[in-house]
Amino acid sequence: MTTFCDLLLSTLLVILLVLFVYIQQVPEVQATVQQATETMEQANTTMQQASATLQQAKESQLAADTKKGELDQRSKDLDKFQESLNEGLKQQRVDREARARAVAARNKAEKDRQRAVEDKKKAIAVARKARSEAEKARALTARSQKDAKAARQQSSLDRAVLKSVVETVGVDLVFVIDLSQSWKSTQPRILETVRLISEVLPDMSAEVRIGLIGFREAVVHQQSLTQVLPNSIDGGRSQRQIARIVAGMQGKSARVDIERAIDHGMHYLQDRSTDGRMQLLVVIGDVGMEERNGDEVLDVDEQADAKRLFARVKAWTGDHSHRRILTLFVGDEADTLGQKFFTLLAQSAGTRGRYSDNHSHLVIEAVRSAIPKNTPPNTK
Repeated sequence: MTTFCDLLLSTLLVILLVLFVYIQQVPEVQATVQQATETMEQANTTMQQASATLQQAKESQLAADTKKGELDQRSKDLDKFQESLNEGLKQQRVDREARARAVAARNKAEKDRQRAVEDKKKAIAVARKARSEAEKARALTARSQKDAKAARQQSSLDRAVLKSVVETVGVDLVFVIDLSQSWKSTQPRILETVRLISEVLPDMSAEVRIGLIGFREAVVHQQSLTQVLPNSIDGGRSQRQIARIVAGMQGKSARVDIERAIDHGMHYLQDRSTDGRMQLLVVIGDVGMEERNGDEVLDVDEQADAKRLFARVKAWTGDHSHRRILTLFVGDEADTLGQKFFTLLAQSAGTRGRYSDNHSHLVIEAVRSAIPKNTPPNTK
C-alpha cells in the first residue's frame, strides 16, 4: 500500500513538474502556435493561389484543347481543301489536255482536209495531164504513122540512088541518142524512126551496119556496129535485135554528158575498117554542153570543152570523104543554147555535116546525109 502511495505520489509530482514546465513554456508555445497559425494561413493563401493557378491552368488547358481541336479541324479542312484544289488542278490539266487533243485533232483534220483537197487537185491535174498526154500520144502515134508513111514514100523516091550507093560501098550508121527526160514525149517517135531506118536500109542492100549509143550522164545503152540483113536473108533476126535495143531505151531525169557520147560514137566508127564504106554519125538530143555540170548555164569550162569537141569532130571527118555527121535538134525552139550547139557541131564537119530540127523527116535526112556529094540524089 505504501508502495502504491509512493507511486501515486511520484506520479503526481511528475505531473506537477510537467505542468510547471508547460506553464513556463506557454508563451513560447503560444508564439509558435501563432507562427504556425500564420504559416497555416499563408499556406492556405498559397493553397488558394495554387488552386486558382491550377484552375487557370485547367482552363488554359481546356482552352488549349479547344484551340487544338479547332486547329485540327482547320487542318482537316485545309487538307480537304488541298485535296479539292488538287482535284481541281488535275481536272484542269485533264481539261487542258483534252482541249489540246481536240485542237490537235481539229488541226490534223484540217490538214487532212487540205491535203485531201490538194491530193484531189493533184489527182485532177494528173488526170488532165494523163488525158493530155494520152491525146498527145495518140496524136504522136498518128503523126508517127503519117511520118513513117511519108518517110517510106520519100525513101522509095531515093531508093534507086541510095541503093546504088550502099550496094557499091555499103553504109555504117551510128545513132547517138540523148535519153534524158526533157524530150521524153518526142523520144518514142524518134526511136520508132530509128527502128524504121534499120528496116529500110537493109532492104536496099546487105551491106548495112548499125550501132546504137544511148546516153544520159554516161553511156547507158550501146550496141556496137552490127550488120543488119534483109528479112529475106535472116528472117528479120538482126532487125529484131536492133528493135529490142531501141525498145529498151527509156528517158529518165538526169544530167547529160553529150561530149563523152559523141566521142564514143566517133571511136565506134574510127576503129572499124571502112573499106570505102560510108560512115554516118547521127547525134540526136535537145541540150548541148550546158547541162554537164548540173545546171543550164554554159560556163567558161564548158565553152572550152565544146570548142575542143568541135575540133575533134573536124579532125574525125577531115579529109575522109566517106565520113558524115548529122545533128538532129529535138528541143524547144526557145532553147537557143541547144540549137547553137547542134548547129556548130554540124558546121564543124564542114560540107560533111548536116543540121536539122525537123525530126519528122529523120529518115530523109539520114538518107541524104549518107549519099556522097558527088552522087546527085533525087531532089523531088
